[in-house]
Amino acid sequence: MLKALLDKKPFSGFVVLFCLQLVCLGFIGLTLLRFSALDDSGQSRALRQALYSSHDLAYEARHLADAISDLRPDVGSSAETADSASVPRRDALQRFESQQQRLLQTLLDDKGWLVPRALVDPEVEQLRQAVEKHLGEALNNARQLLAVHQSLQQLEQDDNAVIATLTRRWHLLMTAHHDYFNASEQALNDFIGQLNRIDRQLYSKEQAQRQLRMKQVAQALAVLLLLQLGVWLVRYVYLRRFRRFCEQLESYVQTGFDDKVEPVLFRRLDKLRQGLEATLRLQGSELQKQHWKNIALDAAGEGILIADITGTIQYTNTAFTAITGYEASEVLGKNCNVLSSGQTDQETYQQLWRNIRSQGHWSGELINRRKEGVVYTQMTTIAGLYGDHPDTATPVLQGYVAVMRDISERKQMEQELKILATEDGLTGVLNRKTVLIEAQRCVQWAQRYNDPLAIIILDIDHFKAINDRWGHPVGDKAIIAVSRVCQSVVPEKGLFGRIGGEEFLLVLPGMNTVQAVDYAQQLRQAIEETAISLSSDMGQQVLQVTCSFGISWLNPGGSETGAGTVLETNAGFVREVHPPAERLSHLIAQADRALYEAKSSGRNCVRPTLTPEAAAAANLTKSVSRAF
Repeated sequence: MLKALLDKKPFSGFVVLFCLQLVCLGFIGLTLLRFSALDDSGQSRALRQALYSSHDLAYEARHLADAISDLRPDVGSSAETADSASVPRRDALQRFESQQQRLLQTLLDDKGWLVPRALVDPEVEQLRQAVEKHLGEALNNARQLLAVHQSLQQLEQDDNAVIATLTRRWHLLMTAHHDYFNASEQALNDFIGQLNRIDRQLYSKEQAQRQLRMKQVAQALAVLLLLQLGVWLVRYVYLRRFRRFCEQLESYVQTGFDDKVEPVLFRRLDKLRQGLEATLRLQGSELQKQHWKNIALDAAGEGILIADITGTIQYTNTAFTAITGYEASEVLGKNCNVLSSGQTDQETYQQLWRNIRSQGHWSGELINRRKEGVVYTQMTTIAGLYGDHPDTATPVLQGYVAVMRDISERKQMEQELKILATEDGLTGVLNRKTVLIEAQRCVQWAQRYNDPLAIIILDIDHFKAINDRWGHPVGDKAIIAVSRVCQSVVPEKGLFGRIGGEEFLLVLPGMNTVQAVDYAQQLRQAIEETAISLSSDMGQQVLQVTCSFGISWLNPGGSETGAGTVLETNAGFVREVHPPAERLSHLIAQADRALYEAKSSGRNCVRPTLTPEAAAAANLTKSVSRAF
């Protein structure tokens, strides 16, 4: 049966099939050529329509110019003269109005006037705009001429001054009229010439495309013919071998595979089996490796995202779902922008793309949003995925891989450490280190711009007694209460911080001595009026807290001596300027001495730093008192 099938001659069927394929290919080629010719002729018709409209526009503009040129600056005269001149004047006016309407209609005709967008280049667009500009100016000038002409017709002969003015206006407008219409005619000629050039180029291009398509169709026919001949040759050469193989197979089946028969079929089948087994083993090994890679990616502790060149997500692992809350099925096929929170600044994104283009990778922090809407910070490393170009075999960017790690807890810890490093743990105000650094900057600013500055040190009175009697929790309440009162009245540019157990520092830029003393008195009264409620076994009690204040200040243009001073020339005189750190230490020491004086004077009072003369007088008074 198999031999009977092989004995049939396939040549006649092959010839019929080849002829049918040849006819189909020829029909398809002619159809493509016809459709391309129709497309090209459509563009040509549109361009020729634009040319016809441009010629019509030039013709209308020329007739409009002639109609305006026929007008004369006639002034109202006698009845006989007016009757004799009325007919030609009326004809000129009617021609003017008719040509003006036709010209405007041609300008607004989108079908004939505008050039097809596919054929417009910057030069054509510029020439078209020039035509519209010059024709618009000519129309405006024509309207003004018509208005002047009508005004002259309505005037009487005795209006000499107005007639002279309108006549001069008429001649000026008529001169401009010729200029405008000459410019319009030149612009139209340039535009028509440019359209003719495009028409010639389009015709040449269409001819070249037709020749190219005919050549491609001929090449396709030749390739098909060669393929058919090759198939026929292969079938003719190998058909005999296949027929002999089938005959041997049929003889083996009939003889029952006798051992004396040469087992050629067995060897061939064994080779075929070995080849299939090797192929299956190779495929199984590749599948196993891919499976292991997927297991390793899912087991990674960091989220992994792979996207194509357009940013469309192609793969995510299990850690990605744990970080973002999105399952793989929810984000596959979507853009990476689905993770954006909008809080990452544009400079970060610009630096990201610059690094990827120049170095191939980028690493940094991004602020994204989880599925449930929670904003978090992630450390992200993005690298480009490159593959060989199919034609040039050069590396081409084909996608991106991003490795991400949630660092929200670390960022929160850093923020807390920053707060602990700058703020006092009990009161929340600036701690000693931070307030001294900021105070040094204020002193430096005051020295540079010659501004006043006051330093106030306040201390809670009898604080040790409060701790001994009521305990340290009550002492903490007293410190917190004083700090809150001070915070509520600190100026906008002022500084307030805790520099000791019950001691606070106030820096007041721009305050002189009188202002600082008044401010300290008001603060002292506010603290004195603050009551701290206490609960004990004996019932509800109230604790009154008072503070003592020491004030020092930095006067504009003042000078102090000491180590490390620098001579500075300013407006013709020399003054000594201490370094800001040394000046601040000196001011704090002065305020501390003034605070000691306030403590010695009975507490709950304000003491400013005495000037050298006042200090000498006070020492003399103390000495005299001790002598008596």
